[in-house]
Amino acid sequence: MNTKAQITEAMSTGIITVGPDTELTKVKDLFLRKNIHHIPVTNHRKLLGMISKTDLLYHMRGPIECRNRGDIGNKDLLEKYCAKDIMTERVGKLKSRDKIGDAVEVFRENFFHAIPIVDEDKLVGMITPIDLINYSVKSSTRTPQVVH
Repeated sequence: MNTKAQITEAMSTGIITVGPDTELTKVKDLFLRKNIHHIPVTNHRKLLGMISKTDLLYHMRGPIECRNRGDIGNKDLLEKYCAKDIMTERVGKLKSRDKIGDAVEVFRENFFHAIPIVDEDKLVGMITPIDLINYSVKSSTRTPQVVH
């Protein structure tokens, strides 16, 4: 894998996003229908935060005191809250001109599995370990160019 290539070589574009006031019922539906694990929360493409599938599942379990009494159901928790209520606001991000090696290092040193790619304060893509694997496979199967 060419770790010196720009991140645009491996990142995904056309990212599914939600707004800060999107109800969690819709967020849950997107996770299920699109088989994704991370959803950026944006306002006019400005990155506000991220929601992982784990964040949503944790929220759906509800506070321990409520689970013990059984007085709040998953549906109630999803209908009463929006994306902004459970998103992670402090998100590590990279720029499209950064190198693939930068993404590799971020994944190695941190415990998250998606990095938003932001240029001029706008979300332009996202990269995950799966994107890096796909890039690695694609780049290793390319026919070498012979220079005469």
